[in-house]
Amino acid sequence: MKIKYNGKTGYVAAAYFTKVSSGSTPSTPSSSSTHTTKEAVSLKQGTYSSAKTLTSIPSGAHVTLISLHGATGSWAKITYNKLTGYIPNRSLQSIEKQNTISLYTQRNTAVYKTKWTAGTVLKQLPLNTEVKQLSDLGSWIKVSVGSITGYIPKRDLAETKVVATITPYFAQQEALMYTSRWTSSKVIQTIPSGAKVEHLETYGTNKSWYKVRYANQTGYVASRNFALTPPVTEQYGTEREVQVVVANNGTLNVRTKPVDGDVIGTLANGTVVKVKPIVGSDWGLISYLLNGSLVKGYISLTYTKPYTPPVAGSKEMVITHTAYPYTLTSMIATQRNVFAQSDAYRTAYAYVPKAYITRATATATTGTVNSTELFTTSFQYLKATASSSATNLASLSTNTKLEYLGTQKVGSTTWFKVKSGLFTGYVSAANVAGNVKVLKDASMTAHSFGVLNPGEAVAITGEIGQYYTISYYRPSGYNIRVYDRAWRLATDEEITRQVSPTSFATTSREYFQFLDLSKSADLTATVLNKSLIGKGILAGRGQAFIDASRTHNVNEIYLLSHALLETGHGTSALATGTLVSTVDGKAVTPKTVYNMYGIGAIDGNAHVKGAERAYKEGWFTPEAAIIGGAKFIGDSYINNPNRKQNTLYKMRFNPSNPGTYQYATDISWATKQTANIYNMYQQLDAYTLYFEVPKFQ
Repeated sequence: MKIKYNGKTGYVAAAYFTKVSSGSTPSTPSSSSTHTTKEAVSLKQGTYSSAKTLTSIPSGAHVTLISLHGATGSWAKITYNKLTGYIPNRSLQSIEKQNTISLYTQRNTAVYKTKWTAGTVLKQLPLNTEVKQLSDLGSWIKVSVGSITGYIPKRDLAETKVVATITPYFAQQEALMYTSRWTSSKVIQTIPSGAKVEHLETYGTNKSWYKVRYANQTGYVASRNFALTPPVTEQYGTEREVQVVVANNGTLNVRTKPVDGDVIGTLANGTVVKVKPIVGSDWGLISYLLNGSLVKGYISLTYTKPYTPPVAGSKEMVITHTAYPYTLTSMIATQRNVFAQSDAYRTAYAYVPKAYITRATATATTGTVNSTELFTTSFQYLKATASSSATNLASLSTNTKLEYLGTQKVGSTTWFKVKSGLFTGYVSAANVAGNVKVLKDASMTAHSFGVLNPGEAVAITGEIGQYYTISYYRPSGYNIRVYDRAWRLATDEEITRQVSPTSFATTSREYFQFLDLSKSADLTATVLNKSLIGKGILAGRGQAFIDASRTHNVNEIYLLSHALLETGHGTSALATGTLVSTVDGKAVTPKTVYNMYGIGAIDGNAHVKGAERAYKEGWFTPEAAIIGGAKFIGDSYINNPNRKQNTLYKMRFNPSNPGTYQYATDISWATKQTANIYNMYQQLDAYTLYFEVPKFQ
């Protein structure tokens, strides 16, 4: 390089100089210039690898740093044993920096007194123990842990913790959990057959022991008792009575197991027997008398019909079955995929890993979701501003990952400012969801009640291990799968029970979900008004329900039950009257509206949308809401020529086209409707009940 220095101009070797910006000074070592070498290195006379070697410096040696050289400071000028020369800067490490480095054990290891594995052990350390590095000695690291200073093989340490791979395993039979890998050690607990455990580690040359976690306790189990799939067990619906129906007055075989079991006996045509239906199949379990003893037997329910005991008077029950080209398993999967909700766990704990929640202090009762990841739940456009009429910046397909930047509230709509690729814009909270799962149990493999969005504040109600228990209400206008304290995503067990028709006995009130709602009960207003005493705004309006039934061909008892459920027995704000002055963001003539069936009251913004829908329909009196709402229900569901959803079950699950035109997201909506219907029918002297029950492949 041609340079000017001290009034003179000349040439120097570039290797001895480092570029600095104008007005700055060359890089100099810190006030403490004592360093150690990370590895054995040669001290060179110049700043190039072929320069003369002055001496060899061992790993961990103390040297004095003088200055850095090269365009990127890649060479260090040092003094060692009164010799001055150059070594690669990568081979140096300051003592101050060493003392701040945290390393973690990658397996169970030991701290040794010397650099020798056969030497004295100062302390045993389990996996993921944090230690402080004092110096890097090549294949050994000098460390401090607590008050102990010693040596650990470098292969046993790293800068990050080991993330355990947790695999769910299932107990194939009742199994014992021990404190160590010996059957003579202490028993911690008994794990029941079918229980799901978290597999943490495998031990033994024959992989004979597993380290597992179950019910918040960790211990060791014999691997032979566990497998990756649940044991083959049968799930039963509610026990009910059936009558054997076999052509030509034949008999029905009783088998040792479903489908291909050995025949152990027969049942005559017309025999009435109690059976527990096997969920997901056309078989059921009965108790069968064989050689004077009761044994388990299985019968095909295809050759039976629900048994209805004879009743006094003119009360009759007519049951028909409609076949659908789906399996029960397919129906269950569909309901899971459209995010069925449940309020059965509203008082149960909900868990979130602590890593996703930030607290202002260790004792703070609230925390904030610190994840910045969102994903789209449907196709949409990225908007330039927080407005549905704003310019479209980009199209976003379902499950597009977004980076959360902030929240903006515009009127009743919440918008998230996000980044997608090169674009920054806005999406509605109704069309996106976060990635932080809220769990049913303190385990990453537990059922997910829903998710939390970035930046949301949650109430912390407790903690267990690495999880917080939380409480949170989903704000108005958010996506349905966002966690809510009252409404949570239904479990597979809940979905299975509600979707399977065999879960309900013909004598149960829940069976009324199969009642044909297109057929009237032929009641009078006087009879209905007895059921409306003390029911708020619905009291005394029995004639409106009679008129609604006759005008729109919808069962009046169903209409009354539906209204009682949706209005909180005649007391909700939508039922008692809401003043509406804007519809879809536009000013309208202020009027009080009524909505008796929750029509248009979508999840997350129920009151506003339900009131706006009532205004559009012209429901300005309670009677108009009762009769007009019945028209909507009849036209859209019960009497619709395409949908033919003439039962509560069909309205909820729509077996003709599962996952579409479903009246509610509550997985138990259909059975919740049945209590009032059942009780009202019990008060009548005469009636004929028409039931239509689905039958799956």
